[in-house]
Amino acid sequence: MPPVHPLLFQQILLASTPDDALHRARKTVKQHGGFSAVLAKESPLSPERIHMSQFLMHMMVHMKEMNFTALKDIMGDLVASLTMKQRWKLVWEGSVAASLQMLHDIHPGDSVCVVAIKGGVNCDWEQKQLSDGGKLKKLFPNITLVVFKDTDELEQALSSRGVGAFGQGAS
Repeated sequence: MPPVHPLLFQQILLASTPDDALHRARKTVKQHGGFSAVLAKESPLSPERIHMSQFLMHMMVHMKEMNFTALKDIMGDLVASLTMKQRWKLVWEGSVAASLQMLHDIHPGDSVCVVAIKGGVNCDWEQKQLSDGGKLKKLFPNITLVVFKDTDELEQALSSRGVGAFGQGAS
């Protein structure tokens, strides 16, 4: 893929990065006028399993109050927690799709360069969704995905004003 110059893109969105690179990647993208759709593990929006101790504590508190609506809600959360191992994928898809839609609504006609950093299997899955044939690429066909090997490469590309010059594009 030929180098992609960021001046061709009015908007830059960070959509995939390993956890250990998130803070630096997010800071770099924001310093260059971009946005981030990546949630940290500790984000309150990130799904987490309900531990049995949490469940039992909620049961005792709400049974004492006879709050059956709260009991029903915690039972539903427990079932979802135990049966839906890949909930993070839905949260990630929603975050990225909402970010792309918002950029499109606020800046109609602007092109969007989605940047990502290589990582493990989760990053591979995320980047596949943004590549040709992926779920998000089908919803937003005009995005361009540029994948970097690490944050150093991302910083160098953004600083030199050549996003695609160092990354491996996978539009």
